[in-house]
Amino acid sequence: MTRDDASGAAPRILLVEDDVELARAVVRHLSFQGYEVMVAHSRAAAQAGHDCYDFAILDIELPDASGVDLAKSLVEQRRVGSVVFYSSTRDAAALSGAAAFGPVLDKTTGIAEVLEVLRASKRPNDGRSESDVVPAPRKTEESGTLPTVGKKRRA
Repeated sequence: MTRDDASGAAPRILLVEDDVELARAVVRHLSFQGYEVMVAHSRAAAQAGHDCYDFAILDIELPDASGVDLAKSLVEQRRVGSVVFYSSTRDAAALSGAAAFGPVLDKTTGIAEVLEVLRASKRPNDGRSESDVVPAPRKTEESGTLPTVGKKRRA
């Protein structure tokens, strides 16, 4: 189980994903690993609250805005410490813009890679400097033991 060494509290994650089934699966995996997860299915819903989070996991293509624009807003408001993008977009400009805020992971690799990035990253308030930030792991053929989650495929 993942806990903050100082307070014993679970790291808090804001998950912004418009695919309800995928969001449910991601929450299940993250919660099982000890994270406290709040879900929003749009930019408007994500910005409606005023809570702060250790991490944000954002889809790039949201129904009401770009996840990159949402990341910029959340970071500027100091509502999130670190941003991870979990998206299936192939838009090169969007991917490049997202990379400026944090690791960009493809949904086809499954949630295991997201968990690797979260585990490798310490919570933003742990006293690290910018130069201590751990880069996202490179994609590998085998990215973990958890199953790939995503939209159901039609038979």
